[in-house]
Amino acid sequence: MSVDAPADVTYNGNDQTWIPTVKDDDKTLVAGTDYAVSYSNEDRTNVTGLITVTIKGLGNYTGEVTRTYQVNPKGYSVATQSDSKVYDGKALTASGEVKGLVNAADATFAVTGSQTEVGSSSNSYALNFSSDQMAKNYKLDAESVGTLTVSESAEEIVVTTTGGTFTYD
Repeated sequence: MSVDAPADVTYNGNDQTWIPTVKDDDKTLVAGTDYAVSYSNEDRTNVTGLITVTIKGLGNYTGEVTRTYQVNPKGYSVATQSDSKVYDGKALTASGEVKGLVNAADATFAVTGSQTEVGSSSNSYALNFSSDQMAKNYKLDAESVGTLTVSESAEEIVVTTTGGTFTYD
């Protein structure tokens, strides 16, 4: 009795149960008649660690073979944009995006960066997965955080007082 080997798979939101191909020389054997299959883990959709598959001979076939595979985390990327403007007293914000999630409902994403005063800051973000398990199903592959920059106004400001008119530098 020979059994093929499974390959590790990447999380995709679907059941990823490996079905072995079991042969006796050139003859493909039948599950439930010639052999039984059992899995060490009932959850074969999410990232849960190593899954051991046991194939045990039935009827005219004896012996037991084990194979292992796992569901690996899916990579995702986050990018927030950079932007700049001259000071106007209003907050500067810019967009961002997350790519690579299987379903939009797997996590919530919001750009949180804001710059009002003269200076620079990171265009930060918040990414919250819908559950602890969902967070395990993903890994951050790439991150690009933009910069928000507010610069001083180059315009001349004129202040008028009761004692006269002066140019402010």
